[in-house]
Amino acid sequence: MIDGDGLGAGVYDQIRHRGLSEDLYEFHGGVPAFDSAAYFNRRAEVWSKMADRRKEDAEIPDDPEMEVYLCGIQYGYSAKSQITLERKEDMKARGLAIPDLGHCLPMTFSVTLRPKEHDLDEELERERNRPWSWAPKHPSEAVFRAVAARV
Repeated sequence: MIDGDGLGAGVYDQIRHRGLSEDLYEFHGGVPAFDSAAYFNRRAEVWSKMADRRKEDAEIPDDPEMEVYLCGIQYGYSAKSQITLERKEDMKARGLAIPDLGHCLPMTFSVTLRPKEHDLDEELERERNRPWSWAPKHPSEAVFRAVAARV
């Protein structure tokens, strides 16, 4: 996850240019929220997702810097009654530093990752090529084992 605004834009572009972007996500906090009736922008929306997850007993690292940032940010409401977060510039004016970890944690809630599809045929082929392979030589036996393993 890379913050695609400001300095992060160049970092993201370089990683993409080098072909390393398969599992890379770019975050833009100022874009409209998916739920624009409730949130002013994506930044406010992912903070809310993080807070909801925290209420479900998710644990976060015991880091004093992160605690100051996560507990120090203030929120309010826009003219359209959307939840909005305090601007980073306003936080700095109040004397709060913006640590990287505290800023990155909410961004991780901007994507929903799904497990990659399990390719059974590919796994069986790899196993067949190993000298100690457990994989059967007959395809129908492989299907039987795969079904039995999932039951």
